[in-house]
Amino acid sequence: MSERQIIEEFNNERYNNDESMNLEFLSNLQRYEIILKKVESIIQANAIKNPQIVDLGCGPGHLCKYISEKGYPVTGVDISDNSLELVRQKGIKAVKANLQEKLPFEDNELDIVIATEVIEHIYDTESFMEEIKRITKPGGSIIITTPNVASLARRFMLFFGKNPYLDYKLSGTAGHIRYFTFRSMKDFMRQFGLQIVSLETEAVNLSGSGKLNSRFLGRIFPRLGKTIICVCKKT
Repeated sequence: MSERQIIEEFNNERYNNDESMNLEFLSNLQRYEIILKKVESIIQANAIKNPQIVDLGCGPGHLCKYISEKGYPVTGVDISDNSLELVRQKGIKAVKANLQEKLPFEDNELDIVIATEVIEHIYDTESFMEEIKRITKPGGSIIITTPNVASLARRFMLFFGKNPYLDYKLSGTAGHIRYFTFRSMKDFMRQFGLQIVSLETEAVNLSGSGKLNSRFLGRIFPRLGKTIICVCKKT
């Protein structure tokens, strides 16, 4: 079985009627709210009339729906046929693509490229970012989110000898293979000549499950937050 087939099979199985990304989970809602505010701010600041927005690795399309319901058209991109069917059922345009290959968009085509909770699944993150940069318009924006491996909850778990949700096998996991801190994310984005507009988090988890968290602490101590939310501009 080829690498592409393995990836596609994994994602089809992982996202078969998957609900882990929907708005019933507080962490998703908190993250989606921030992403939407970023999208609105970018569109308004640049007076974009017909924004071209894509959500790479969109999964079942919960974020796509959340954004489109606010009046912003978005295209979902994923390798999973199951996910893409769920996206289309939500009335959203969906495109099939392997994110570890050339993306099906023209050079300098898109105003906003979103990849939320995706980069940690990518083997060749450098090629992935080069592709994102290629398809983003000059002056366009890139929104990347990924789990913060140095979050407060993970630090406590590691201190007490527990695995801080770091995958060590493929089966029964989310398939994470790359991990970032705020500093490594900043350094990585700058490697591609991107201007970092903001680096923040949605909240600091005060429990391993994330059910107990604080947005206030997330604003004061973002580097202890659950998620790294990075907004960059292609200069």
